[in-house]
Amino acid sequence: MAEASGTPESDSRARSPEELSDAELKAHVASVDAKCKSPEQRALEVYEYLKKSEFTTWDVLCFCVNWLGIMSIMWPWLEEPAKAFNGLVYRAHYFFNDKVLGEESKLK
Repeated sequence: MAEASGTPESDSRARSPEELSDAELKAHVASVDAKCKSPEQRALEVYEYLKKSEFTTWDVLCFCVNWLGIMSIMWPWLEEPAKAFNGLVYRAHYFFNDKVLGEESKLK
């Protein structure tokens, strides 16, 4: 593990998010946001692209769940949540199909 340089950014990376004060957490988030787009910004870009398609909300949910499963190979910390989401989607598809498909709509 890299040594902390004494800067707030390096100190915040050395500790878990739960150990940071509100001010430290805000500073850490701001420093990361200054370097790259946030998860929300990235998701919005994908969503804006998908809105131009004929995909439904259910299509996108199914894709996201399967994509999480694929990505859990690269990021093992995703494996358990991906399995849980996958189980929920397949349960909804096979046991609540009329409700799920009745509620799906085109992306807006």
